[in-house]
Amino acid sequence: MDKSSEKYLHGFSSEEQAKLHLQNDILGPHIYEFIRLDQVSRMLEIGCGTGAQMRYVMQNYPQVHITGIDLSAEQLSSARVHLEAETAFTNRYALRQGQGNELPFATASFDCALMVWVLEHVQNPEALIAETHRVIAPGGWLYLTEVFNNSFQHYPQSPALEDFWSKMGEFQEFLGGNGNVGIRLGAMCAKLEHTTLETRAKTLYFDAAFPRQRTEIWNYWIDLTESASRQMIAAGKISSSYWQKVRRELAQLRDDPSSAFYYSFIQCRLQR
Repeated sequence: MDKSSEKYLHGFSSEEQAKLHLQNDILGPHIYEFIRLDQVSRMLEIGCGTGAQMRYVMQNYPQVHITGIDLSAEQLSSARVHLEAETAFTNRYALRQGQGNELPFATASFDCALMVWVLEHVQNPEALIAETHRVIAPGGWLYLTEVFNNSFQHYPQSPALEDFWSKMGEFQEFLGGNGNVGIRLGAMCAKLEHTTLETRAKTLYFDAAFPRQRTEIWNYWIDLTESASRQMIAAGKISSSYWQKVRRELAQLRDDPSSAFYYSFIQCRLQR
């Protein structure tokens, strides 16, 4: 097994890799409201994983050539399978294995760089941002999208889910990550050379007025937490019976016609 997978909160199983694409189909439209790629031709994605973001970008922006870099050979192998299946993507992407803190690219190699749900998993997000900034050409853009897990709220109350959410945050810190790194994006990017710096909080709120979206997001949340639970069980942080109780409460929330879901993620865009 690739050693990088040992510190990844959600695991690298084939099942989890497939879910990343399904999950991005749900969140992609919300993420890319804030991302301007119409004038981009040379794009870099840090932490490209299974290629879910690369797939979304190439589907919606046919002029973009995107280079994806990831530490994990397992994730890159999955990305190749997904991207090679789309003939429209031929000659429009490249995949590289490497460290984000030591990018194998010359200064000013790209006119755009993207990170989505990456900084939450790294020990030194500022170093990764600074190195990514180095390879963006003057006038180019850096786009960051990150978690703010303290924002998660729901109705009705779910004691088991709330306890699990707290334990998941502690486990992510144990692995060297930070489930609330999104709140720091503006402060970290303000230290870099820039002509434009913008941030936003994107709120996902679904209740009885949005029944289809509410069901989708609860199913997404079940998949998200279940992938983390497998790593936590393997590490001895929780038991299988504990997780099953949490999962039952999640299913009850999904199926409850009175339930409500609230979460905010944070985005930053910086122009050099």
